[in-house]
Amino acid sequence: MNNLILTTKGKLKIKQYIEICKKKKKRILELGLDTAEKTKIRSLSDIYIELNVDPYVIDAEGVTYSFYITDHICEKLSLTLNIDYVKGINIDYLKSISIGVREKTKMVNTNIV
Repeated sequence: MNNLILTTKGKLKIKQYIEICKKKKKRILELGLDTAEKTKIRSLSDIYIELNVDPYVIDAEGVTYSFYITDHICEKLSLTLNIDYVKGINIDYLKSISIGVREKTKMVNTNIV
């Protein structure tokens, strides 16, 4: 799990991406260039989950993923770190830190007496 949190700009970018995908899919199908029997355009929440579970490329500058808009054609989505999304806090890591701090606090408090 990547714990990516979308910013307002990131959500808007994905909504615009979805609209572009819908238009491209419609045009591709009208021209008979591909089929869409196995593919649906993903929603904002579908994309958010996918980005957090299995990003195609994630690096220091951002994350890139390709989503199928028809059965054989993908459309690339690129999001930029600290503009479209921020990295969230790993809750398990925080829990482990807080447990360690509580244990050290108990030790310090017992030594004060």
